Amino acid sequence: MVSKTGVEELTPDSQVMIRDPDKRLLGIGSVRAVLARGRTLNIAPSMVLDHSSAITVTPTEKAGKLP
Repeated sequence: MVSKTGVEELTPDSQVMIRDPDKRLLGIGSVRAVLARGRTLNIAPSMVLDHSSAITVTPTEKAGKLP
């Protein structure tokens, strides 16, 4: 799901937030092109967040065992 960061229409250079179906923020980007009557976007990522490691790796596995 793509959400605008402001109230303006989506145009090239608009800032957008990209979320997964559970509404977790996946990243932020800039619109490069608006296609197919505004329903398809070409987005250049500005920041991409990685949620996969938080789900698959526990803190013990990530840090290792402490003495």
